[in-house]
Amino acid sequence: MRAVAAGLGLFTLLGLQRIVGDLSAFAGRSFAVILAGLLLILVAQVLLIVACLVPGRLIPAVVTITIVGLAVIAFGQPGVLPEAYWRIDAWTVTTFIYLLLFQRRGPWLPLLITASIGGFAWVAIHMPMNWADQILALTFVFASPMILALGSQVVSTALDQFLASQRSRTQTLATNAKSARHQQNLAYMRRVTHDSVLHCLQLISSTWAHMTVEEIRQGAAEALATLARTPGSPYRPEAATLDGYLKRELADEPCLITWHGSAEALPPLISEKITAATREAIRNVIKHCPVPEAEIHVHTTFAVTEVTIEDHGGGFDTSLLGTGRAGIQESVINRMAGIGGRAEVTSGSSGTTVTLRWPSPAPDGQIDPLGRRARDWLTVTPIPLLVASLPNMLTSHDGLSIIEACLIWVTLALVVAGTARGVRKGGFRTSTAWALVVLALVTTVGNMWWIDPATTNGWALWVPSLSCALIILTLPTQPIWHAVAMGACYASGSTIGSVAILGLHHSFSTHNGALLAVYSYSALTLVLSIAITAIRSYTVKTGQIEESARQQALTSVERETLWGAWTAHTSALVGDFLSGIADARLDPTSPSVRGEARFLEARLRDDSLLWPQDTSVSIELDRLRRGGRNCRLFVQHPSDEGLAALAELLRRIDTAGRGDLRVSDADRTLTVTFSDPPLAEREMAAIAPWLTVADEDFTQAQIPVEV
Repeated sequence: MRAVAAGLGLFTLLGLQRIVGDLSAFAGRSFAVILAGLLLILVAQVLLIVACLVPGRLIPAVVTITIVGLAVIAFGQPGVLPEAYWRIDAWTVTTFIYLLLFQRRGPWLPLLITASIGGFAWVAIHMPMNWADQILALTFVFASPMILALGSQVVSTALDQFLASQRSRTQTLATNAKSARHQQNLAYMRRVTHDSVLHCLQLISSTWAHMTVEEIRQGAAEALATLARTPGSPYRPEAATLDGYLKRELADEPCLITWHGSAEALPPLISEKITAATREAIRNVIKHCPVPEAEIHVHTTFAVTEVTIEDHGGGFDTSLLGTGRAGIQESVINRMAGIGGRAEVTSGSSGTTVTLRWPSPAPDGQIDPLGRRARDWLTVTPIPLLVASLPNMLTSHDGLSIIEACLIWVTLALVVAGTARGVRKGGFRTSTAWALVVLALVTTVGNMWWIDPATTNGWALWVPSLSCALIILTLPTQPIWHAVAMGACYASGSTIGSVAILGLHHSFSTHNGALLAVYSYSALTLVLSIAITAIRSYTVKTGQIEESARQQALTSVERETLWGAWTAHTSALVGDFLSGIADARLDPTSPSVRGEARFLEARLRDDSLLWPQDTSVSIELDRLRRGGRNCRLFVQHPSDEGLAALAELLRRIDTAGRGDLRVSDADRTLTVTFSDPPLAEREMAAIAPWLTVADEDFTQAQIPVEV
């Protein structure tokens, strides 16, 4: 509701133009009493703007000053003006709206209603009055609060429906909580292993690291310390902006980083995970770029924080993402997904760009920006404007015959009805929305073109009420930047058209009501649109923070058990080797030591994909690697049956051999490919139950079990 109050404050601010115009019209000593009353009304409206933006206890003062101002204006007219002057639509409508929406209880609304009716009756009895003007004014007095009330209902309904969908989503996720926590713990295990032990083994086996022996020994000692550490509550950085935290944590990486932009402070858990993903992207730059340089852009837009890491290396094949073949999948993409974010990778000959976003933006077309019930409320929101525009058209159709005016009104009313029907069905494409905005602008300017500003007043501009109805229906269905552009186009185009056709004087004096309506309803609609977007973004972010904290608590106990079992397995595999490096029993520059590091790294990668399932496949692949084959495993959570069959197939392959061996999974099938060279006839006979392709270039076997 604070967004609605802000919209009302803006509506009130724009309405001050009409009161200021009246003050200018009555400037002079003979109208001193009326001027005093108008000044009181002006003061009351300014206080109302403050009350809308900064909730407090100003309403009693607003109503009291308004009532005094009405009384001064009413009693100061007889003998001064030839005709009654009473503009309740300009003086009190916003105060009525505020009281109806936010302060129905208490004496202030009844007092204001009584004073308004009493002042009107006293003026009507004592002075001649233009009843047509008064009826139209009263019509729009009722229309404005109804539109704001319906608009607030759109916002609250959209929020309620979104919260309900979030609760439903949470309940759905809770049904798989145990499996989700298990997978999260496995992901944690793989990330820590990747960042410590695998990274260390890779540095030992590489020729590109250019590290001193002492640095390698220190890295081995740190990897062993990681295996010995019990995972407790993760480290929480102190509060800092994300860019400041990133700069501090990445300062020791041997990469020249150029920083751009800034971002707000995020929850510690989120900052930590984004930093870890960024670090892995930078480490990939260090490993694969001839010159380790990168640019990092950090910024926040509409509650979504974005970190972009760009390098100018040779790039890589992004089709490997999601297949288990790219380390960036686990270390960056899955890490962001674990906190409700998203990582996107693009790569080409000119370099690689990794974009991290949190929270994850909703996929296009998958989430209704309003929700069905909110759209239903939106379709009825402009009805008060349609109702008010009808008597306006019938009494003030200057420049047109009554038949022509009625035809235009009916046509536009049918367009509004069709637009409402489109909103009810789900909204519009951006191109359709722009067409409706252009139609609203053209008809508004057309109304200005067919009247004579010298012989008419503001009521002659009745089309803007229908045009604003189109704007109210269209803008909330669009992405926020499109909505802002559309609202700005309609408002600026109407202003330019009014000044060009009616002239500057008439646009902002005698006929200022049209532009006021354009500004007010465009601004109000944008405020509602921004409110919906901001509330949803805040709700998403808050929900994801709470969910990540809840999952962190649920997984902490399970993680310790899982980590203990995994580190025992890993220590048995690589512990002696790393300790030999760390305490100088092994020379990390020796070709045999580097070769052993390469074998251990490959074996540990395989185990990290399969564990805690049977690791017999890893053992067989290690046997074949040591015999001379180049073996790679690309699988994602295969079934126990598939692993057992795969291990049996690999056992039938001779230890001594050369060539490439690739294991992948797709379409619920494990596929084993031998190439450079393919298998010999004797080896193909050994795996005959699974053999599917025997080509001169490669041999392929498949295990058709669910993976």
